[in-house]
Amino acid sequence: TRAGIAGIFAYQGGSWHAAGPPLPAAVADQDVDVLRLTSAGGEEVAVLRAGTGSSSRLLVAWAGHDGHWTCSATITLTHGGVSAASFGSGGAVAVTLAGGGGESLAGPTASWRPVPALPPGRAVALAQPPSGGLDALAAAGGELTVWRLRPDGTGWAKAQAIAVPIQYGSSS
Repeated sequence: TRAGIAGIFAYQGGSWHAAGPPLPAAVADQDVDVLRLTSAGGEEVAVLRAGTGSSSRLLVAWAGHDGHWTCSATITLTHGGVSAASFGSGGAVAVTLAGGGGESLAGPTASWRPVPALPPGRAVALAQPPSGGLDALAAAGGELTVWRLRPDGTGWAKAQAIAVPIQYGSSS
C-alpha cells in the first residue's frame, strides 16, 4: 500500500492503476493488508487489516457501481488475525477471528457486532445463508455441525449435523 490508500489495483486502458479505497484517518498512516477481496451483490468488497500486532485494526470497504468506496468503522484485533470471512446480502460481512471469536457487520453503514462465543469444533467458520441470519459451521472429526444464531443474538442453536465420510490415509 501507499500511505492512505489500500493496495488494490485495477487494469484499465492498457495499464494498472491504484483502485483501492481511501483509508479513514485513524489508519491512513499504517501498513494495510488486503485479507480478502471478492465480488458480492454486484459490489467489490475488501476485508482489510491496518497495522500489526495487538494494535492492528480490521475494516471492510465496499466499492459501489460508480467505483466510489465506503469504509466501515474499525475494530481492534487484540487476539490475532482473521481466520475466515463470509459475505451476505446487503454488504453484510462476518469474520471468524484467530482467537476464537467472531464479529459481524450488517453492511456499509452498520456497526461491528461481536457474535456470542463460537460453538465447539476443530474448525469453525461463520456463514451467511441467503435466507439471512448467521450460521457457524463447526467441523470435528467426520461431522459438520451447523449452528444458527438465535434471533435474539444471545447464543447458537443446533440446526443440522452432517456426517462427512473421511477416507483416512487416502491423501498420501
